[in-house]
Amino acid sequence: MKSSVSAYQRAVRFPVEAYQYDLGRVTYHKDIEAAEPVVRDLRNAVPMGDTQIQSLVRLGFHKRSCYRHEHEWRAVLCLDPQKGPGVLIDVDLDQVITEVRISPRAEGFFQETVAALMGKFDLRKPLEKSRLLEKSRLLSRMVT
Repeated sequence: MKSSVSAYQRAVRFPVEAYQYDLGRVTYHKDIEAAEPVVRDLRNAVPMGDTQIQSLVRLGFHKRSCYRHEHEWRAVLCLDPQKGPGVLIDVDLDQVITEVRISPRAEGFFQETVAALMGKFDLRKPLEKSRLLEKSRLLSRMVT
């Protein structure tokens, strides 16, 4: 799927307090276990207040550097387990998704399945096969 951070921010509504979620870019670390923003001593953090929960939410924005190529952006949500197993998050897919791309190797049935799912959720966006392999073939022809 193709989307943008600003589109996601406009389309999602979290039914929780502002300190319980955050949206942002992932930071990558060579040694995540020693990275200052990640290391925490939570032994004396009970009961947790707003500040501690917000600190835990921020932990969700860190990954090992081997994933740096993903240039990931996330939404992280921290819920009180005593209030139930989850929360329904309202997202307007029409605002979030601008187009849907499938693998350049996908067979016809897969494209039909994705189109059917898009129809089920009333998502009227362009559905295309990726042209990634076309570009790599063109480059290999130019090199030879």
